[in-house]
Amino acid sequence: MDSEFDQYLNEIGDIKRLDDDRVHLEKSKPKARVRKGAGDTMADLWDDIADTPDDWVADAFLSYRAEGVQASVLRKLKKGHYRVDDTTDLHGMTEKEAREHMIGFLNASKQRELRVLRVIHGRSNRDIDRGPVLKTMLDFWLRRRRDVLAFCSAPITDGGPGACYVLIKRPTSNST
Repeated sequence: MDSEFDQYLNEIGDIKRLDDDRVHLEKSKPKARVRKGAGDTMADLWDDIADTPDDWVADAFLSYRAEGVQASVLRKLKKGHYRVDDTTDLHGMTEKEAREHMIGFLNASKQRELRVLRVIHGRSNRDIDRGPVLKTMLDFWLRRRRDVLAFCSAPITDGGPGACYVLIKRPTSNST
């Protein structure tokens, strides 16, 4: 009586045995990335330090994630699942004052190793042609900061479209 294995071999027909049953995959090289360290200057952190262009208008709800940031991170940020480490308020500031304040606030937050920030920009619509000036400015500038991973309008319980959450990169450790 044939064994089950012999019956199986009869059923599948002729087979060719392989000398090597390992899979050989070609490894692809990772993309080269420029890494910035603790020596980042303010100019290094901004891709474009120009003023907000006149034709830039922020959407009603802010939403942005940098390349490589998972969509789930932005979803959690939008829902307020991350603890806010610090808050700043831009009410009453001019564009220039707000920009300088944000540079200082973001840099200080990075030094203090904070990750999630809330920025209150308001929903003012004083400039009819441009819409909410500080919100538009913030949207334009944060997209150009290399240390900003994501940002979005805060949930209604935390300021709604008049505030935004900002997620910044962890500081790079230069251990020697």
